[in-house]
Amino acid sequence: LAEAADWGAGGQGDLGKGVTGRVDFYEETESRKSHVVVDGAKHPDALLAKTGLVTFDEAELDLLAFLFTLVKILYNCGNTAALPDLIKRIEPLRLAAGPVHTTTIRNENAYFSCISHHSMPPAWRTVKGRPLVPKLVTGMKHWHLREGCEFYPKKAFHRVVEGIPGGADVIFIFGEIDCREGLVLAVEKDRYRDLEEGMRACIEIWMEEAGKVCKEKGFRAFIHPVVPVLNETRSIVVKYNRLFKEAVEGRGRELGMVWMDIFDSLVEVRPGDISGLGLKKGLALDGTHLHPRYLEAVEEWGRGGGRF
Repeated sequence: LAEAADWGAGGQGDLGKGVTGRVDFYEETESRKSHVVVDGAKHPDALLAKTGLVTFDEAELDLLAFLFTLVKILYNCGNTAALPDLIKRIEPLRLAAGPVHTTTIRNENAYFSCISHHSMPPAWRTVKGRPLVPKLVTGMKHWHLREGCEFYPKKAFHRVVEGIPGGADVIFIFGEIDCREGLVLAVEKDRYRDLEEGMRACIEIWMEEAGKVCKEKGFRAFIHPVVPVLNETRSIVVKYNRLFKEAVEGRGRELGMVWMDIFDSLVEVRPGDISGLGLKKGLALDGTHLHPRYLEAVEEWGRGGGRF
């Protein structure tokens, strides 16, 4: 790995198939696609991903995973100035290793590739001149906030909330995991009669617990719709958001909550989809998370009386 690291750090290396030279990176302005550039010539990512410059053993993959995770930590903490040089050193190693997403470090690869959380793509950008500071809670469902739950995401939620200044404006982005796996499994286990009963129960859990937090901390809470990225669960997300919006608009004033009415700006009519809707062109990032450019819809909502 040291040999490969020297290659990546120095910007020099044998990419296989006769490709050698200086490694750089650039992003197309119009398509916003990133490419690896070798000796000034753009090469398809697929070519580089299949190169297999180095075969990493498990210990070396673990070290690569550590570097991936370091990028996530630095990004989440706002130390973005350190990232460009670090990424430039790591990315050649990731490409040289081949399909890292099929290895034991696939989760860490996701940390590096997309930071792997719904709050991360919009992080450190601005809306109406205001910076979006991430406060990450990993893996939390609305259902985890129920009374008596001791699962770690609930404890992480309260620990993170404690660190947010009182009176702050806070955007809450939760509920996607409920729609992706929690609700379906709960109905299969006969915890709820049907999906709608489960949805209403999860939303009520959120309203009660998050409502207490908002009142205690004096937050003005902006409730983000569940993101509609996954084709397989979009029909569930559409219905969940309808019920979620009704709950927030019905009780939001007393709890200090505002529904971010941006969902229609994220989707478009697509007759072939099971829900009749598809993710709007240009908003896909990695198949799971929204592209940061969706913040344009947030800006527009704010200008239109969204109170942001």
